[in-house]
Amino acid sequence: MITELLGYVFQVYSHQVDVVPAKLLDQLQRPYRKLDSQRKQQRRDVRGFQGKNLTLLSPTSSSKEAEHAQQPAQDFLPPYSVILHNDNHNPMDFVVASLLKSVSSLTTEEAIAIMLNTHNEGKAVVIICPLEYAELYRDRIRTFGLAATTEKA
Repeated sequence: MITELLGYVFQVYSHQVDVVPAKLLDQLQRPYRKLDSQRKQQRRDVRGFQGKNLTLLSPTSSSKEAEHAQQPAQDFLPPYSVILHNDNHNPMDFVVASLLKSVSSLTTEEAIAIMLNTHNEGKAVVIICPLEYAELYRDRIRTFGLAATTEKA
């Protein structure tokens, strides 16, 4: 039924669709066949309606995928630190509440420890995360009027 319907659609719109992926054709013609062997192939076939068979190379080979899987995530997303700087304008309880609202993964005890560390040493690391998240957390902290920066960890 599906094969007949798609065949009709491709006949009607053949001037708009000139290439049909081989995987789709195989799935429609043999619905009970397992496709694991096709997923492991490094090449895929594309068939056209004019009887052309094309072979395209896949963008990544299995050896590149294995190397990619073995590299740590820090190589792809290097860690950045969000640093809170001390100021004499904001009360301590406001700083703790601002940290809890800005970085939702912090507990109350962690926020208090960060606030005390900032008060005593002048600055403290709030969180270490990838750059995009670090910039987001820094901007959230700044919306409360606190001084925060990001540095590569």
